[in-house]
Amino acid sequence: MSGSPDPVALLHVDGDRSFAADVQATLATVDGGVDVERVSTVRDARAALDDGGFDCVVTAYALPDGDGVELVEVARAAGHTLPFVLFADDDCSIPTGEAVGADLAGYLPKDTSDDSVAALATATRAAVAAHRTDTDGRHLDDPEPDLANWTTRRDDRFDAAFEALPYPAAHVDIADGVNVVKSVNSAFESVFGVDRQTAAGRSINDLIVPPDGVSSARAIDDRVAAGELVEAELERVTADGPKQFLFRAQGFEGADGGGEALGVYVEITERNRRQRELERYARIIEAAGDPVYTLDAEGNFSYVNRQLGALTGYDSDDLVGEHVSTLMDPEDVRRGTDLIRELISDPERERGTVRILIKTDDGEKIQTETHIALLPRDDEAHDAFAGTVGVIRDITDRVERERRLEAQNERLDAFTGVVGHDLRNPLNVAQGHLDLARESDDPVRCADSFEAVERSLERMERLIDSLLVLAREGEPVVEPEPVRIADVAEACKPMAETMGGTLDVRASGRVLADESRVQQLVENLVRNAIEHGQEGVTVSVVDTDDGFAVMDDGPGIPEDVRENVFETGYSTTVDGTGLGLSIVARVAEDHGWELSVDECAENGTRIEVNGITRPDGRTDERQTEEQRADDAA
Repeated sequence: MSGSPDPVALLHVDGDRSFAADVQATLATVDGGVDVERVSTVRDARAALDDGGFDCVVTAYALPDGDGVELVEVARAAGHTLPFVLFADDDCSIPTGEAVGADLAGYLPKDTSDDSVAALATATRAAVAAHRTDTDGRHLDDPEPDLANWTTRRDDRFDAAFEALPYPAAHVDIADGVNVVKSVNSAFESVFGVDRQTAAGRSINDLIVPPDGVSSARAIDDRVAAGELVEAELERVTADGPKQFLFRAQGFEGADGGGEALGVYVEITERNRRQRELERYARIIEAAGDPVYTLDAEGNFSYVNRQLGALTGYDSDDLVGEHVSTLMDPEDVRRGTDLIRELISDPERERGTVRILIKTDDGEKIQTETHIALLPRDDEAHDAFAGTVGVIRDITDRVERERRLEAQNERLDAFTGVVGHDLRNPLNVAQGHLDLARESDDPVRCADSFEAVERSLERMERLIDSLLVLAREGEPVVEPEPVRIADVAEACKPMAETMGGTLDVRASGRVLADESRVQQLVENLVRNAIEHGQEGVTVSVVDTDDGFAVMDDGPGIPEDVRENVFETGYSTTVDGTGLGLSIVARVAEDHGWELSVDECAENGTRIEVNGITRPDGRTDERQTEEQRADDAA
């Protein structure tokens, strides 16, 4: 009769809860069913075996209180004969002589891939089937096995496990310090190009050790012969030339009482190549000088070089594992994400650039140009997004240069407008009246023409003065000094009286500034108030909580044009230069101050200069009062 295989009761011994869950879920789909019970330690496994009811044991090698080989020995000592399959943890902890020398029905690398779990299912089924048809016919948990057949079954299982090893393995006799091959497995034949018949009876060193490695190979032989578990990275000659291997070997006592050993070779040539390549890239990255990082698919830092740590003030190691938002505002994260999506959707595009503000540990924000590229995708995951690499360039100085160049271009446009129009108009007027005066014999008309010429020249003089001031726009305030606003304002009184206005100085605070530039700012505010005010206008200079203000009792500025008054060339009078308040705006900008225009309580205009820095670094009114006391003293 044919039908589905009987269900298998499996005891899975593994401290890795996540991996065990994957194995259990996969084995549950195997034809006939595999019922899995998991325990995590040797102690718990022994208790479960004593309770009975299992057909097979699958165990990891590394366990919290021992290892899989110890578990086999404990089970056998307790009389349990059921088959054991060993699941090796990883390439770096593969048991060799001790594992294969144990009574194992199977030996597989620990892996959650479909192929690996399928191989586990096959090995489990085969082990259970073989055990159920053992010639002694006893139940798998019978505490009294037929010891007469034990050695034969043990040798068969040794051979099966040896052949099932997925890595090259050699079983040798240790005789007079020479390791003579008893047998090699199929993987050994394939990798080293030596069949087992040719290898049998020959020294393992003669078969695969390069000439310059003989002395180190003999030293390893001596350690194995002494019973030591040997682990080493070494080079051996394969069918495809020299390659690097992780080698593990251990001696054990053979059936005849002589010394034997088993060695396993795990190729690490590619791993070493990649490691060297990574080290090379790391040196290049460090030498390049630019901050570099990599992000995983979730946007967390997976690598940060020391230059990025130096730029931001963070410890590079502390940033690894943190989200990119640690260094970027949400808006910049969004812009970077948009660029990454564009790169993913366009196979022809390998990289892109985005401007991002990087936040430092102390809260500063640095203007950067960040070059972003996609990391190579995982071959196994095919199209899966693997993350990005970013190279950061600090462009703070460049942005400042661009800002200054833009400001210079604006000033050049203003110069062109003033020279091409505002200067040419009064010049044409002066020239026209001079021609009239030359042609006229009427003294009155000549006098009128000369007055018009004089007015035109005065306007040209004001324009030229303003142009000279405007030429200094954008110059940084390198060494600011304490400046008393009252002193600056008092110096403007003669000008105010000449223009027919009155200047009332009630300010007493001080600011850190370029005194000559502040003089220009206050002069232009006072001049503008008198020029646009009514006859006998009074202009006042007063302190504010955050700076100072210049206000007048004139007609005021209409609300709908207040936001335009600081633009170059804007004027509400026919003979105005349109540069006065523009100069005020530029001086304020160069000092980092802010301007606001409002209406006074008693009509007129109030222009505030805010955000200034006092000599002691404070900007509140209390400091102003303290300064008043100092001035009075």
